[in-house]
Amino acid sequence: MHVEANAPQVAPSKWKLRLLSVLAGTVAGLLLVEMLLQVFNIEPEYNIMCGEIFRRVDDPELIFDIAPNMPHGDDMTSSAGLRDREFEPRKPDGVYRIAMVGDSVTFGLGCTQEESYPKQLESILNSCTAGNPAVGDAAPVKFEVMNFGVIGYSAMQVARQVETRIPEFEPDLIIYSYVMNDPQAVSINVEMLERYEDAARFGQRDAFLRPLNKILHRLHIFRYARYWTLGVPDHLTGGFSDPAYKALFDGRHSEFIHALHDGDSWRAVQDAIQSISGQSVPVQLALFPTRMCFVRPEGESTLRDLRELVLSEASDGGMLTLDLLPSYIAARPHEKGRLFIDYLHPNPLGNRIAAVAVLADLARRGRPPFNTIDFACVIDGDERLQAAYDAVVSKEPAP
Repeated sequence: MHVEANAPQVAPSKWKLRLLSVLAGTVAGLLLVEMLLQVFNIEPEYNIMCGEIFRRVDDPELIFDIAPNMPHGDDMTSSAGLRDREFEPRKPDGVYRIAMVGDSVTFGLGCTQEESYPKQLESILNSCTAGNPAVGDAAPVKFEVMNFGVIGYSAMQVARQVETRIPEFEPDLIIYSYVMNDPQAVSINVEMLERYEDAARFGQRDAFLRPLNKILHRLHIFRYARYWTLGVPDHLTGGFSDPAYKALFDGRHSEFIHALHDGDSWRAVQDAIQSISGQSVPVQLALFPTRMCFVRPEGESTLRDLRELVLSEASDGGMLTLDLLPSYIAARPHEKGRLFIDYLHPNPLGNRIAAVAVLADLARRGRPPFNTIDFACVIDGDERLQAAYDAVVSKEPAP
């Protein structure tokens, strides 16, 4: 029996072309999926912490802060260690300066620097206040809003920051963005710093992996693939001891938040609030909701007693107080997408809603120079911002 020895074979060059076609098609498909995920803002609800911008400090109460002159996304931290531009410590003439303090919500985790809550507040004030030639003829006032937010800060660290760092910048107003996990003393960031220090001591492997990891985690499709294959990153679960994230993923979020506002942890917050409110300038406490309160009807009632507790404590301490939850709830029917990036952090629109609500509250109190704000300019026909504004001004006149 004769067997054909010269059976048809595909030339090596054709195999290469086929392989290249498959690879090109795969890459194109992945890019298309990534583009769709980013356009529709679809991603796992966890954030990658920015540990490389932090440093330890000698102050045992602060423990850590933001390192100066460090790259963060497309921006740099300032020489003063702020997620912000450069400011002169001494306030210039004709400037009204606001110091924004708080944790990752103030910092603007998950948003660009200009999308953060403090920077949107600054932009609105400088665009829509009498004194701007486009608005009115009042004496010109320029606003500077400084972002002192630090990811992972507790109420106690904020109080220490207000005591030691804020006064040199001569603010006219301090706004403390209180978040419901602020009594928590344990911070992911401290543990991250310890791990980075270990990497620096014991090898150079991290010097390569950390930048690569940062690049990959900007891709939504990579984060989904990692989530599906490996689960939530270690720094949000067992790899780190942060109880807030553990409680969230274990379904004990409400129970955990209640435990924070009791006993020694709550007494520490009370002391912190008294310290912050004891400054020589007015202080406003803006209470942010968790996404659980925002998206679930039962969520608001679950933490209502704690929200009232925090607002009452701050008011008794002499702070101006504002609960932002009604503004978020009012804006929700007009918003087809989400207002939060994850369970805690607002997205760019969520940050703008917070800025509008804060300014509406200051204006309804008749506090200059906020009583010269042109809210038609602020709202600019946006029904979501209008709803957030109405939720504030519809309250009883503030003292």
